[in-house]
Amino acid sequence: MADEAMDFLAGKEPAEKVLEEAAELAIENADPDEDLHASVDYRLHLAKTLTKKAIQKAYNRARGGE
Repeated sequence: MADEAMDFLAGKEPAEKVLEEAAELAIENADPDEDLHASVDYRLHLAKTLTKKAIQKAYNRARGGE
């Protein structure tokens, strides 16, 4: 869940392994639907990838970057 991911991230630098685990925690309870446009596996992969990017971007912004 997102709260677990936030707790996990507290005080950590956003190394790849940290981002990976935080994204996994954030989407742990995701239950996307499958349709003709995308499979469940693809949607979960996309959610995890976008979550990692969002965490990295938030960290960069918090550090004064973009």
